Amino acid sequence: MRSEFIQKAKVIAYPSHLDDYVYDGRFLSIIGSNVDCIYEYINLPVRDLIGLYKPGDYIDYKTWRQAVMGLRCDDWDEYKKAIRTYFEGDVGHTTFPPPSSSGHLRISFVGGAGYCGIGNNRLVAAKVHLTHKYGELAYLKNAWCTYTPIHPELAKVLSSAVRDKAHIYFSETYPGLAPDHPNQGCFKGVIQIDRGGNQIEFYLVFTNVLCRITKKDSWWGIVLNRRVFKSCQRLEYSPVSHKLVEKVFDLSKVSRWFSV
Repeated sequence: MRSEFIQKAKVIAYPSHLDDYVYDGRFLSIIGSNVDCIYEYINLPVRDLIGLYKPGDYIDYKTWRQAVMGLRCDDWDEYKKAIRTYFEGDVGHTTFPPPSSSGHLRISFVGGAGYCGIGNNRLVAAKVHLTHKYGELAYLKNAWCTYTPIHPELAKVLSSAVRDKAHIYFSETYPGLAPDHPNQGCFKGVIQIDRGGNQIEFYLVFTNVLCRITKKDSWWGIVLNRRVFKSCQRLEYSPVSHKLVEKVFDLSKVSRWFSV
């Protein structure tokens, strides 16, 4: 079916939401607060989904139109009719027909930014198929979606970074050394803010705690803090677009679907 989706993507007129950038949902999963979650079944416009979690298969494709080139759907051909029915019917907790699928489609919103948590390939294909058949206002029927607000302390950090035009990066890798904070919960990731002039801050994001690490901080002792800072410096980071952060803060669309 890959060739079918590629052909459909080619004939969809420009401009289209398929020409929007595919954002990295891993950053969104890190900055969500994990409290006050809301769950809803939504008739969700496909144009309002902006990212994929772990988009490694699509690393060379910047837009949704290009992403069909990275589709992994070798075992879809014998399920063509069932797959089209799936895309056009109630998605909900319906099982995707090919046996290689990893469960029902899961959509997550962190603030105003929505991404696919499970089902990257089928979402890329669904965007193309539905837009080709129904146009730019096409939507997934009864998609199961979750909403979480951005971590409140991180909201201040990221807002300040955008205002100051600082560079923002993230990493999912544990630095190997970190302060032991009471009730910190599970490690989620590291956010790096580079304000220029050697002004670099690291934020270790845990489920319940946000730990700020700079060269000058001494919350856990200056020696330990410097060692953690150096550990964070050695990690590999991915850049975060200011546009993505701005989408997180824009709740104008999600307020129609969730009580936020």
